[in-house]
Amino acid sequence: MFSTQIIRTGLDLCDHTIAAIETQLLSMPDISFGKHKRNGKYEDVIRFRVVSNGKKKWSEISRASSEWSKLFPVAQKCVILKESLESLKAERLTCLDGLSSRRSGFHNTASSIALDFASQSTPSGYSYERWLSLKEVEDKTITNGYAHGRHLFRSKSELLIAQLLEELKLEYKYEVIITVDGKRRWPDFAVYCPEIDRFFFIEHLGRMDDRSYRSDNLEKMEAYEKASIRNGIDIIYTTEFGEGFFNLDSLYGKLLGLVVAQSYSLTRNARY
Repeated sequence: MFSTQIIRTGLDLCDHTIAAIETQLLSMPDISFGKHKRNGKYEDVIRFRVVSNGKKKWSEISRASSEWSKLFPVAQKCVILKESLESLKAERLTCLDGLSSRRSGFHNTASSIALDFASQSTPSGYSYERWLSLKEVEDKTITNGYAHGRHLFRSKSELLIAQLLEELKLEYKYEVIITVDGKRRWPDFAVYCPEIDRFFFIEHLGRMDDRSYRSDNLEKMEAYEKASIRNGIDIIYTTEFGEGFFNLDSLYGKLLGLVVAQSYSLTRNARY
C-alpha cells in the first residue's frame, strides 16, 4: 500500500516545481502562438501584449516579420511552462483528493487496461514482468543519431531524456514495440519506476511545428487515449517545435507529477 506520506512528499515536490515555474513566468512577457486569417487563409502568428498610451493591448507578428526568429523561442518556452503548470496543478488537486480519502489496502487494476503489447503472452498491465518482456525496435537505419550507452537516439532531445532518466536511476527501454487498436506503435521510452512498481511511456514529439507531423501524432495520441493509456499516469508527452526550445525541467516536473498521480490512482482503487 502507498502511504499518505508518499503522496505528501509528492505534493511537496509539486508545490516546489509550481512555485519555480510561476516565478519564471512572472519574469517573461505575456506571449503566445495563434492563427490569423488573411485572404481566406490562416497563418501562424505570435501574439504579445504591449503598452500603448498607458494601456495594455495585444499585438502580433507573422512568420514574415524579422522579429519572428527572436520571439519564437520566448513564445515556445512560455507555452511549455504554462502547459506544465496546468498539468502540475491538476495533478496536485488529484493528490489532495487522495489524501482526503480514508481508504487502506492495495488493489492494482492495471490488468484491466485495454492495451495489447505485440506478440507478448505475459499478463496485461504495467508490471515489471511486462516491462522486461517488451522488445526494442533497434532500428539499424539510424545513421546520424546520438550514441549513448547501447542506444543510438534519433535526436539530441531524446538523448537528453535518456540522460535525465539515468540521473534519476530509472530503467528504460528505447522504442519498444506495442500494438494499439491493431496497429503497431513504438513509444520512444518505456520507463520502469521501482517506487510504484510499474512502468510508463514517454513520447517525445519533436517537430510539432510541422502540420503533417502534428496531425499524425494527434491521431496517435487519440489512439492511446482510446486504449486507456492515460496521459499523465500511463504516458508522458514532451513537445518541441522544430529548432525551438526543449525544457528538461518541464519533463522533470511531469515525472514527479506522474509518480504522485499513479500513487493516488492506486490508493483510490484500494479496497476497504
